[in-house]
Amino acid sequence: SEQIFAEGRTSLPGRLFVSVGENETERNTTYPMAKDVARFCEAFKSRRYKELSFSFALLQEESHCSSFPIAFTKGIRFLFTDFVK
Repeated sequence: SEQIFAEGRTSLPGRLFVSVGENETERNTTYPMAKDVARFCEAFKSRRYKELSFSFALLQEESHCSSFPIAFTKGIRFLFTDFVK
């Protein structure tokens, strides 16, 4: 779990991009991910790891299947923006 991972850790060098489709809810799918992902990201962000660049995107009007191309593009931009200029 995230809590076990965080124990004793103050630094986490790297970049992390997480996204979820806005429509990944109990009303629209058999496995509602939106709340779980948002809850995870809030907990992860609250750790304030040194050396970590973190971004979360709630993809408006997207479902699990439709979010992939948008998440991929946003993730690549987030991960590599500082390296490709």
